[in-house]
Amino acid sequence: MTPEPPVGRSSWKRWAVTAVAVAIVVVAAQAERSLLDRSVDALTHLRWGWVAAAIFFESASMASFARMHRRVLRSGGLRLAISSVLAVTFAGNAISQSLPLAGSSVSAGFTYRQFSARGAGGTASAWVLAVAGIISSTAFALIISAGAIHSGNPAAIAAGATLTIIPLAALLVGLHHARTRDWLIRLVVWTLRQSKRLIRRPAGDPLEIVRAAIANLGELRLSRRDALIASIFSVTNWGFDIACLVCALEAAGVSVPSKGIVLAWAAGAGAASLNLTPGGLGVVEAALAAALVAIGVHSTPAMTSVLVYRLISFWLMLTVGWVVFWAIHRRAAVAPSPPA
Repeated sequence: MTPEPPVGRSSWKRWAVTAVAVAIVVVAAQAERSLLDRSVDALTHLRWGWVAAAIFFESASMASFARMHRRVLRSGGLRLAISSVLAVTFAGNAISQSLPLAGSSVSAGFTYRQFSARGAGGTASAWVLAVAGIISSTAFALIISAGAIHSGNPAAIAAGATLTIIPLAALLVGLHHARTRDWLIRLVVWTLRQSKRLIRRPAGDPLEIVRAAIANLGELRLSRRDALIASIFSVTNWGFDIACLVCALEAAGVSVPSKGIVLAWAAGAGAASLNLTPGGLGVVEAALAAALVAIGVHSTPAMTSVLVYRLISFWLMLTVGWVVFWAIHRRAAVAPSPPA
């Protein structure tokens, strides 16, 4: 019987960081227990029309994210029904939100397999995820820059410009500089060789795998029209999420401070990206509530608004995502086997 491999140090580090994050959330919750109690009590006095609007905008945010992927897939020659891409989007989001630290990578693997199973080749699926990630990150940075300019905060404007310009400049240099491309190719080949030595995957010669992937990528083109439409969907993805937060504030009876709301939302989104706890649970609430208080919202309605926003953007989307995930796997299990 082959002995089980020992748990790596990285796994222990991930669990240690997660444990510390959970402990911080528990301590913070106990310290602010009275505030949380008042915020929960305030949920019974919500303006429910605004709650319905918040649900609509968060659903529209997920739909925009799915449409962005669908447009990039279309540029690779794969036309999928929006319902299929939307199902993968909801399920992938549920995986990403449920796992601390590794959620994004596991979700990307799931999305890659689902797109491949629906007709996209392995190279095309990876290309779609990479392009969609670049477009989404750029749109996020542009929205932060716009919010910083509107707020008139010089530090925020500088940070937003840096987030926008540096990634785009690095991408353009990488695409047009021959030495940079060669260095990236050597890095990928070295990584594949290390992977093959450790886990005996992938099969085949790493250099040939990279050359074949580059040849396949050469056939993939994102037209200007597709890039523009995908970018619009990416901007609306983030924009609808901001609208969900605005509606949550209105539901709690808060007069929304227009100048700082985008930066406050960005504080919560940044905390979520750390993924120290499932979906940034506890961390996002603390960061977002603090940011709202900093722009002039009183503490109790700020926390109430955050609870409404997170009940919709996290818990409701998570529940829908896992239902869709179960449906996807159930359909795969009952699908007839292909003929021999």
